[in-house]
Amino acid sequence: DSTYILIVKGYSDTEKPMKFGQQFTGYGYNFKIELRNKNNFRYNPENTNKFYFYFIGPDEIANNYRRNLNVTPIDKDATIVTLSSTGFVCEQEADYLNMLMDVYIKQGLETKNKMADNTIEFINNQLIIVSDSLKKAEANLQKLRRENKLIDLSKDGALLQTRLEKFETEKTLLNLQYQYYQYLKEYLDSKNETGDIISPNVMGVTDQTLVRLVSELATLQQKSNQLSMNISAELPPVNYLEKDIINIRKALTENIASSFVSLNRSLDDVNKRIELVNREIIKLPETESKRLSIQRNFDVNNTVYTYLLEKRAETGIARSSNVSDNKIIDRAETFNAVQIKPTPQTNNLKALLLGLLIRGIII
Repeated sequence: DSTYILIVKGYSDTEKPMKFGQQFTGYGYNFKIELRNKNNFRYNPENTNKFYFYFIGPDEIANNYRRNLNVTPIDKDATIVTLSSTGFVCEQEADYLNMLMDVYIKQGLETKNKMADNTIEFINNQLIIVSDSLKKAEANLQKLRRENKLIDLSKDGALLQTRLEKFETEKTLLNLQYQYYQYLKEYLDSKNETGDIISPNVMGVTDQTLVRLVSELATLQQKSNQLSMNISAELPPVNYLEKDIINIRKALTENIASSFVSLNRSLDDVNKRIELVNREIIKLPETESKRLSIQRNFDVNNTVYTYLLEKRAETGIARSSNVSDNKIIDRAETFNAVQIKPTPQTNNLKALLLGLLIRGIII
């Protein structure tokens, strides 16, 4: 229960006693052997008490496990599947099945988190741009206040400021939507198949058709990636998914093209309204007009900056609350193992028939 003798084939001088858990290094080997369950181990002098080890590469191990893995649904229309595996050591097969389920669930969660991470990265890139503009606007505003002390806006100036800020904020939000459509177009053009698509809602896009199409494309691409790991790309399930993905890509491309036209019209319209307000501002005293311009830049950038911070916080909260779409009902346990080979009755029957056949042939 504490010591074993190690023999390395091909080397006559390697028969040496070793302790369980003791590291062995030599002849290109570096390993240690431990008892899986010390409490249940009993030395049995009636058996050979010999264990043989050989080393194979990770790829071959993966292929062996994949061949021995069996996944069957518990019912025709059920979403619950049973995993089973065959091997020489039931404890080892249970460890493999449990780890396989853990990794599968972890992978599904990582896929959902990846979409949130991409969204946060996209927002951070926008925040960098807006932050620079906000800092400049804030510095200009402070400089103006130092130079001119207090500048009171007239009634007309305050009204024009409110209207201008409203139009400028609307323009900035339209530009954010425009940037999202550009991102989505680049995603489609790059033939990206990861399914890690940023949701349109992040940039304030409210087109429900677009939201639905993006969600469907992300789901189909993720399913396609999962299927491609296990079955051939030529099989019907993968082909059906690919056809659906192509159709959604086509619909998204058409939607993006029409949205660009609509956004350009909206931007032209808001620019015209801003121009009309600017013409009114020019008529104000120079100092008041200057303050309006600087204050406008600060307020607009501050509004957009706050908006992006809120979106980033919402995405972060959603990410932290993500859970896997799958769960383990029962973990693999050794008491569920069944011996399938060898079968003494079958072997005895085969031996009997073979013995009779050989005798019959001789006769």
